[in-house]
Amino acid sequence: MNRFLIVITFFSGFVFQPCFGEKFSILKADNYKEVGLAVEEIPQNALGITREGIITSTKLRLLSNNIKVTDVSTLRFIHVIISPIDISGRDKTVGTAIHIGISFARWSDDFDGHISSITQSKTGINLYTTSDYNKFMNQYNRFLDFFILDYLESNME
Repeated sequence: MNRFLIVITFFSGFVFQPCFGEKFSILKADNYKEVGLAVEEIPQNALGITREGIITSTKLRLLSNNIKVTDVSTLRFIHVIISPIDISGRDKTVGTAIHIGISFARWSDDFDGHISSITQSKTGINLYTTSDYNKFMNQYNRFLDFFILDYLESNME
């Protein structure tokens, strides 16, 4: 149990809560009302976090802010990375540490004709630990709301 508390204390020290609701040129889009969405594959985990669940939640949040989700082949897109790591106790999983990354990316062919994704983000890293799926989703949605706020503020004339 002591190792679990040490791990929880260690990971909770990395929770990053930057100041949100600001304008950033890196989040500027030509047509901010339409944006692509790319969600990386999520490894199997004790909480049951799935790629499909994250896509659904993200789309709902974007649509509720009048932002249409298009194909990721668009030039600019929101890139979501969720990386859960189960924390084991003596004989069972006692929690999950989750890295949440949300960034605004664009496709570029500026590098010798090779297409690459250049990620630009202010959100940084949000590391969260929990043993409850609903608490994770609340944290993810909160983090996504902060990102959407920055995105909208950056695109308002």
